[in-house]
Amino acid sequence: MYTASQLKASLNLPTTTSKFIDKYHCVFTQFQPGPGLPPIVKLTPQAFSIHREEMAVHNSPTNREDTVQRLSRLLMLAGMAKLPLYVIEKLKWDMGLPHDYVTTLLADYPDYFNVCIVEDPSSRKEVLALELVSWRKELSVSELEMRARSLGISGDKRSHDIAFPLFFPKGFDLVKRVKTWVDNWQRLPYISPYEDAFHLDSNSDQAEKWTVAIMHELLSLLVSKKTERENLLCFGECLGLALRFKKALVHHPGIFYISNKIRTQTVVLREAYREIWQPLLLPDIKGTKALNRTHSSESRSGVDGSITFVTVFTIYNTSLNDVDDRSNTVVGNASYNNVDRSMALLNVFINFIQVAMPQSKVIILTDPMSDLSVQRNRVSLYPIQGEYSRDKLMLQRIRSYITFLETRLQQLSQKPRDVIHYIFTDSDIAVVDDLGQVFRDHPNFHLALTFRNNKAQPLNSGFIAVKGTQEAMLRAKLFLQEVLKVYSTKYRNASRMLGDQLALALVVMSKPHFDARRFSKGLSFSEDIGATSVLFLPCSLYNWTPPEGAGQFHGMPLDVKVVHFKGSRKRLMLESWNFYSSSQDISDMLWTKALNRTHSSESRSGVDGSITFVTVFTIYNTSLNDVDDRSNTVVGNASYNNVDRSMALLNVFINFIQVAMPQSKVIILTDPMSDLSVQRNRVSLYPIQGEYSRDKLMLQRIRSYITFLETRLQQLSQKPRDVIHYIFTDSDIAVVDDLGQVFRDHPNFHLALTFRNNKAQPLNSGFIAVKGTQEAMLRAKLFLQEVLKVYSTKYRNASRMLGDQLALALVVMSKPHFDARRFSKGLSFSEDIGATSVLFLPCSLYNWTPPEGAGQFHGMPLDVKVMKIYNRRTKALNRTHSSESRSGVDGSITFVTVFTIYNTSLNDVDDRSNTVVGNASYNNVDRSMALLNVFINFIQVAMPQSKVIILTDPMSDLSVQRNRVSLYPIQGEYSRDKLMLQRIRSYITFLETRLQQLSQKPRDVIHYIFTDSDIAVVDDLGQVFRDHPNFHLALTFRNNKAQPLNSGFIAVKGTQEAMLRAKLFLQEVLKVYSTKYRNASRMLGDQLALALVVMSKPHFDARRFSKGLSFSEDIGATSVLFLPCSLYNWTPPEGAGQFHGMPLDVKVMKIYNRSIPV
Repeated sequence: MYTASQLKASLNLPTTTSKFIDKYHCVFTQFQPGPGLPPIVKLTPQAFSIHREEMAVHNSPTNREDTVQRLSRLLMLAGMAKLPLYVIEKLKWDMGLPHDYVTTLLADYPDYFNVCIVEDPSSRKEVLALELVSWRKELSVSELEMRARSLGISGDKRSHDIAFPLFFPKGFDLVKRVKTWVDNWQRLPYISPYEDAFHLDSNSDQAEKWTVAIMHELLSLLVSKKTERENLLCFGECLGLALRFKKALVHHPGIFYISNKIRTQTVVLREAYREIWQPLLLPDIKGTKALNRTHSSESRSGVDGSITFVTVFTIYNTSLNDVDDRSNTVVGNASYNNVDRSMALLNVFINFIQVAMPQSKVIILTDPMSDLSVQRNRVSLYPIQGEYSRDKLMLQRIRSYITFLETRLQQLSQKPRDVIHYIFTDSDIAVVDDLGQVFRDHPNFHLALTFRNNKAQPLNSGFIAVKGTQEAMLRAKLFLQEVLKVYSTKYRNASRMLGDQLALALVVMSKPHFDARRFSKGLSFSEDIGATSVLFLPCSLYNWTPPEGAGQFHGMPLDVKVVHFKGSRKRLMLESWNFYSSSQDISDMLWTKALNRTHSSESRSGVDGSITFVTVFTIYNTSLNDVDDRSNTVVGNASYNNVDRSMALLNVFINFIQVAMPQSKVIILTDPMSDLSVQRNRVSLYPIQGEYSRDKLMLQRIRSYITFLETRLQQLSQKPRDVIHYIFTDSDIAVVDDLGQVFRDHPNFHLALTFRNNKAQPLNSGFIAVKGTQEAMLRAKLFLQEVLKVYSTKYRNASRMLGDQLALALVVMSKPHFDARRFSKGLSFSEDIGATSVLFLPCSLYNWTPPEGAGQFHGMPLDVKVMKIYNRRTKALNRTHSSESRSGVDGSITFVTVFTIYNTSLNDVDDRSNTVVGNASYNNVDRSMALLNVFINFIQVAMPQSKVIILTDPMSDLSVQRNRVSLYPIQGEYSRDKLMLQRIRSYITFLETRLQQLSQKPRDVIHYIFTDSDIAVVDDLGQVFRDHPNFHLALTFRNNKAQPLNSGFIAVKGTQEAMLRAKLFLQEVLKVYSTKYRNASRMLGDQLALALVVMSKPHFDARRFSKGLSFSEDIGATSVLFLPCSLYNWTPPEGAGQFHGMPLDVKVMKIYNRSIPV
């Protein structure tokens, strides 16, 4: 008992030990071991039984895996993926960790956890900490995001559609002002707590929502969904957010409840203690999405000739209830009623198949009573009796599939035929690539389904592939019969679009061995479901749904095979075919259009010849206050001062127009006093008197537009002319596609504006299109005069960049009938604003802005028409248009990599024995050699004059017979756990040898790029040396506080001085690595050492890592160029195939771990 009393403080008992023991006599019992001896405390049999039960729970494999995942997520919440152990100790009971978790749990998961030393943020002393060995992307999904997924909300919408569940006590009412603030706060984008949002203003509502997301996620990770307030604030202090946590607890009583029982403040997540919880989502969560895709032009293998597509269709199985217009659907110049639209969709479905897989056939299963006629080659009708009414169509579809397979099996039993594979699909899908690959790459399955990461409805019957063998069709039929039975008995009354999905999910997931967690990984896999071998294909490739509100191929990853136009997206399917069929070489058209945006050689309709662009420009309307360098801007080899830069931008603006729309003209409205001279074909100056000073330029712009329209109207009244349409734009935009479509597709508007989903400033005067008729120009002039009046009277003192936006918004949104919610949908629409018919075009297509810090067309969807370059992005405008030929630098670049045939292990991939890629199977050594050869292949395609040097172990049995490739043996320790350390040593040895050679005999300058051997060089890297002539060594960085730098890509200038400085820098890194991080995880030591060497310099500002822009800094005596990983070390998302999701201006792609098979 005496010993127990001494443990009061460490056990954090609320009272004395004796009182505590006496209070819980059902748990503790006391006895006297002998006369004169102190009493002894022990557990009662009931308590000991509970203890054994607790130990059984802790030791169960399921609980251990769940605990490891929750602990990993807790560390990931910390940003740097590490936390002091004392913080975890405070939370361990709430986390459900065993009391001896360090020895019984952590020690068994060395791939997850590592104990290290960190500086305590409160005491500034070194303390023990737990760190996550590597970031687990699959775990970086918050509780609210998982709930949104379960409701079918796609990733690109979740950030705007997630709000926090609010539960207030009975009788608790918010005052109107507070309720309005809460509603607006809830509508702010949801930023994942696993993302870094420290760049936000700490006092902003957006930052507060991110803080609440962290607190919500932390409490969600706890078993009891509650913890002491002190524990919560202790965690917040480690993140530097303690004050924000306190503020959030006060501001959000509907999310967090603070209990004061037992003299302890406990923070409780309210939603966890509600009997019924419904996820709170913002209104108007709808989906209409679009398409952007490259169609492979490479020769096919002939498999598609033995593939037949099968769909169920009847002319009354589609209703215009799926689209906004209940009577007619308008696409381009065509208007479709219900029946016509259904037939048009069926024909487009066939069109896509016959372009993508020209030798395949199409069979349409239809109602014998349906008046359906399709006169197309390689298309046939197959009537099957059944119930094809709208509410029973999904059930009938499965019956029809079964009937079709039974007929085919009967035919095969009577007369064996060539194997024909079948793909059963909806008729609202677009096949945009060869699907023969499914059958070539997976020879042993019977039936294939598509899956998505959706707990409730992971499977769908809209895409089912069946192998053409007799056995496979029999197994597929039996499987579908089981699904039909479940559908008919359990889900017959379910929503007509859900029954098949629920039945499929139950049949598949009810098998005891089936692991549904694989649905979250996005990788194809096979599984025996009963007697049927089922191949599961990811919807992200084989049943991709376009994002809401976009047009044509908008937002589609380049390796998607099948696009599904669900529900209200069907209209977009018709638009997409027009775009898809506009060139015989779809692949070349889309790639060129996206990357270079060169003008299609196909003749235009003549409209662009009658379009004139009008911009306001004076040589002093642009200031270098907009860019970082206040005196000069450097782009490539050119340096621009203020005036030169303005003129360069104007010329690039004209260049884009003349490439995209060569018959159009440009008129420059300018100050008569401006010393401006432009000698260009089809370009003219138009002086207009006014105030062109920087702070009044936006106001003057609208005045100039009005004056110009008045002049044109006067000319038209005197002498009628050909209709000329006008597009008034800023001079910092890039027209990258034909804008004649605006006037062709929308013949009845007067004036067009661009809009974005921004409540405060949804409209902008930087892009205004005006029809060239006399009436339209008059209406546009009256509209702009109203805007000018509002601007002059209400917003004259507003920020110079906001006045026009605020005035436009007031004029438009003050009309009582105007519904501003349409701005959130991203679809073009028309509305009469007073006497003016205004067409509203989405900024996502007609005024798209590249992300801050990106280069060229980084991240631009393929169907963007106009790119807007704001502020610091103007530098990218010149880079984008640069067409100068390569300078030959790549011939003087040599790639250097460290490689030995035993430096790669299949522990990095799921299959521990063999890796299968296509039809090839690789063991450990073969796979390593294959990767090395692919590494060389990429370099020799992207930079054919460059060389490759392989630094290797002299003992390694390595042989590479390739042109321009050589081996360079260096003695060292190449074992797996020491390879990163050896890599830096090898780099230093190599540089020392080259410096010695240069000192003995000067040679031509050869630049070196030291890289991992699991990277793909996909563009010319000579630009690094051309655009940045003065650096010594270049590193890649990412926005990661713990490991911002990496030694997997290091560029070194080929001068003697640069190599010397680079060697000294690497020697310092090696010293830090050897002394401080030698025992760190093998993949982290080099990163930690690099970070310490760079960030320990007192002048270094690490916040620049968050901006994604290249920058230079002297690190000691070495001039280091920092390049963003988003361009020079880009990593594809986990589980994606080939170049899935890669921005078009990426130069180097890095393939980590499980991504390697691609």
